[in-house]
Parts: sequence; C-alpha cells; structure tokens
Amino acid sequence: MHEIDVNLNAHKLVKVRVFDGDRDERERLLAQICADLNAAPVQHLGKILTVWRPSPEAAEPVAASAKARPRSASGSRRRLAR
Repeated sequence: MHEIDVNLNAHKLVKVRVFDGDRDERERLLAQICADLNAAPVQHLGKILTVWRPSPEAAEPVAASAKARPRSASGSRRRLAR
C-alpha cells in the first residue's frame, strides 16, 4: 500500500499488477486500495488494476500560478537585438 501511495503522489495514475488468479479477489483488492488511499478505480483488465488520484497540488487555485510570472512594465515580451 505504501508503494502505491508514493507512486500515486508522484504520477496520479498507476497500474498495479496482481498475481492472484481469482477475479473476485482482484476486485476486492481494487476496492480496498481505492478506499484506503482515497483513489478512484479506472480499469481492471486481467491482472492489471489501474488507479487514479488527483495530485495534492491540483487543489491550489489557478490564479496563484498566473501570478508567479512577473511581466515587464509594458506587458509585452522583449525582442532580442540582432
């Protein structure tokens, strides 16, 4: 569970290979992963479970990132002299 959590923090979307041959057990495991890690199931294809969770940074407002880049006084880009 820890490794899945770490990778969800880094990548938001992860695939987990499960070696259990029982489909019902894989469904139960997918539900448990999603419940424990506050994630959403995306796909269960064979023995591969795909899980998604939004990154913690996505909760920040978009306006904050727009303020990060200061503009020049005229508001236009500088041209390079040739």
